[in-house]
Amino acid sequence: MVGLENEDDWQDLLIATCAARQGLTVATLNVHDFSRIEGVAWEDWSKL
Repeated sequence: MVGLENEDDWQDLLIATCAARQGLTVATLNVHDFSRIEGVAWEDWSKL
């Protein structure tokens, strides 16, 4: 992650870290934040 933009970003970082460690994909509506985190697979659920 480039940097924490607000005080709630640590939660996204924690989710991303856990998912990456377990080899999981994050299903998210929050593409903006998760796309900035290297090494985490994510799927955009905002278009479903």
